[in-house]
Parts: sequence; structure tokens; C-alpha cells
Amino acid sequence: MTQQKTFAQQKRIFGLCKRLGLDDDTRRGAVAVVTTGRTDSVSQLTFEEANALIVHLGGDPIDSRHVPRRTRSYHRQQAGIKQIAQPAHLRLMRDLAAGRGITEEGLKRMGERMLKHWPPHTTAETNKMVEALKSMNRRDAERRAA
Repeated sequence: MTQQKTFAQQKRIFGLCKRLGLDDDTRRGAVAVVTTGRTDSVSQLTFEEANALIVHLGGDPIDSRHVPRRTRSYHRQQAGIKQIAQPAHLRLMRDLAAGRGITEEGLKRMGERMLKHWPPHTTAETNKMVEALKSMNRRDAERRAA
């Protein structure tokens, strides 16, 4: 037996149709195209047909195996998959450096000294830089307090 579409898929289909300004007849036509004429009703779609319709309307399909992010991250870590550095994390590193008066060139030299290359490619490498900058800031604050 094929899995029926989920409520989340149905919600996404109707949301995409509304954003695109499609009326009921156009939506039914799109359903008929995706199902190759089997049905023109969203309620009769299978899980895979609903995902195909979502992609047809320009959206991202819904994963059938929803796994919490924490679990997914744990499995990635166990498999040894490295996560690439995110723009927000790189921005934090640059902000901490700017707070110390370190220029982009100075940050580059520090990164080449610590990581042997620049810019940091993974989250772990960015963490090394961020923690070093935090330690420098902490030491400066302790010196000023003393």
C-alpha cells in the first residue's frame, strides 16, 4: 500500500498555490499533470505524488523520515562528517577580532599560524579561532581589573 500525503504536504501545496496566485482549476490541472491523469484532487495524492507536485510548484519536498536535528547531528558526528563553517559563525569570529582591533589581515595571519591555511573551512576550525579570541579578551579583561 502506498503512503498517503501528509497534512504538512497538503499545507505546503495550498501555500505554494496561494503564493503563485493559482485558482482551483489551475491547481486541479497541476495535480492531474503530476498524477498523469489518475486524479485531479489533492486529497487523493500519494506521498510521492504530493512531493512531485510541491517540486512542480517550485517548493522543497518534505522528507518522509523526519529526524530531530540533534539526532541527525549525532549521526553525522559518529560518521565523521565535518560540518562546513557557517557565515554566522565566521561573522562572530570577525566581530570578536574587530573588538580587539585586529584587522582582516591580522586575522588572516593568526589563522594561517593556527590552522596552516585561511579561511577556516570547518566549524571545528572556526571554533578554534573563536575560542582563542575569547581567551584573549578574557585575559585582557582580567589585566584591566587587576
